[in-house]
Amino acid sequence: MSQDSSSPASRGTGDGSPAARNLAEWFRQLDRYVRMTCTFGPAAPNCTATRERVLEDFMEILGYHAPFAVHCTPLELWLRDEAIVRPPAAATSETVVQLERRIPFLLYRDGIRALTFTPKTTREDVGALLDALAKVTTAQVTNEDLVTLLWEVNLTGLRVDISPLEAPAEPGGGLAAAFDDWAVPQAGTDVLEAWRALTAAEAHDREAFTDAWRREAAEPWTMRVDGLVRGVMALDPSPNTVDAFGHALVTWLGGAVQRCEWDEAGRALAALQAVDPAGERTAGALSQVFATLDAEAVAERLDEAEPGPQARFFALAVRLGRPALDLLVGVLAIATRVRLRAAATTALSYLCAEEPELLGRHLADPRWYVVRNIVFVLGQIGGPGIVELLARIVQHPDARVRRSVVHALGQAPSEMRLPLLVELLDSADPQTVSAALVMLGRESDPRVGSALLERVTADDFAERPDEAKVALVTALGETTGESALPVLEELLHRGGWFARRAAERSAAAQALVRIGTPAALTLVETGLSARAEAIRVSCQDALARKGRAA
Repeated sequence: MSQDSSSPASRGTGDGSPAARNLAEWFRQLDRYVRMTCTFGPAAPNCTATRERVLEDFMEILGYHAPFAVHCTPLELWLRDEAIVRPPAAATSETVVQLERRIPFLLYRDGIRALTFTPKTTREDVGALLDALAKVTTAQVTNEDLVTLLWEVNLTGLRVDISPLEAPAEPGGGLAAAFDDWAVPQAGTDVLEAWRALTAAEAHDREAFTDAWRREAAEPWTMRVDGLVRGVMALDPSPNTVDAFGHALVTWLGGAVQRCEWDEAGRALAALQAVDPAGERTAGALSQVFATLDAEAVAERLDEAEPGPQARFFALAVRLGRPALDLLVGVLAIATRVRLRAAATTALSYLCAEEPELLGRHLADPRWYVVRNIVFVLGQIGGPGIVELLARIVQHPDARVRRSVVHALGQAPSEMRLPLLVELLDSADPQTVSAALVMLGRESDPRVGSALLERVTADDFAERPDEAKVALVTALGETTGESALPVLEELLHRGGWFARRAAERSAAAQALVRIGTPAALTLVETGLSARAEAIRVSCQDALARKGRAA
């Protein structure tokens, strides 16, 4: 094969040898593939297609540059004395968090210090490396590690160098100190005779061991946990056993959730509940593990998932209870599909129905859409417990949140919600004012009329948006009746001879016609003969509208 400008073996930018440039470009492709599997899952069609491209490119690089060794540090990968992967030069707080999901860290974390690729490296070897990285990258609490995954596939031409094991030793004790619990034989043996005895059974024992390993590997270990747990608990149901199993099962559960393996997570939770039915001894560990999960990665995967996996996740979250709260909020924050948001809000409503204050700290989230979604959940819960929480954000800077507060207050007791609705009348957003007025219209409370009079007669009333002025004046006429006539008359005639067309003037005339009492209609008739054209036109329009309505 000739080396041309389009081949992977000739791509790459910057200084360095061709091999370093090509590997740097390939590891960038690998990083994109790994992050893609984290979002969509390795079985997604776009991920499988990307895997094939990455694999083909590396096999071509192998053909030009093998053998070579890639050395690992926590943040970098090196080809001899050339860095082929480095962290960002100016890392922000977000990129620093992402470093622990980068390939150098994943390799170094699991003990890999070098990857040596020989000319005998096969597609299966490279594919196993890709699959192992995709499997471990989605979890900080995974039950798998790269070394074990690569050992199980029996690599052909890829050598994995791991960090050396350090034997514990006491000063002056040497290796013997690390194994001082081993019994020292008193009699010696003939080494050659012993070797012949071992050699005679070598083939049989190796085959037996290999068969046993194949049988064990054919059935996932996750399918055998339930029987193991129940068997051990029947033998020793002591608190120590509960604690030991509890910590192991909590770790397994967290890893399964991070990998979005919902069936596996369900089995882990069932085993955990069998060990600690009330959750008294494992609640703290469960909350701690779930606090370390990458909620954004889980949410991204769920947002792309079909209804089946989504339903299994929410069923699991409801079974988990409070430890799943932050994860559910994270899913709600990033969800782009209506179905996923609806399911998340329903699950949160169920979990927090008795304790809505659990959602309180999320009302301080800087993202307006997260706060709006939490407000929606509070509205679904309803009752007196949500009023104090909604009071915290009644003056939220984003109008969309304030509108949601109005709708959520519809599920609160009338007496408790009224002060917040009145406060929302001061909003600069006309839609918020109109929504609050609609809800206040249901109240037969004299405080509503007083609040409207106060705002219509305020010095800054004329500066408010026309939509808000019309809504307030209309509500004043509907709420207070004839007691509002002096204020409506003043609004109608404001400006005298120099009166101009204004939204509040037209609204005042319409309010007088709507009140319809003799005193109110007299004020309208007087306006018909006013010298200012704006006053006359407002009264004529109001009467015309009444005629059309009749």
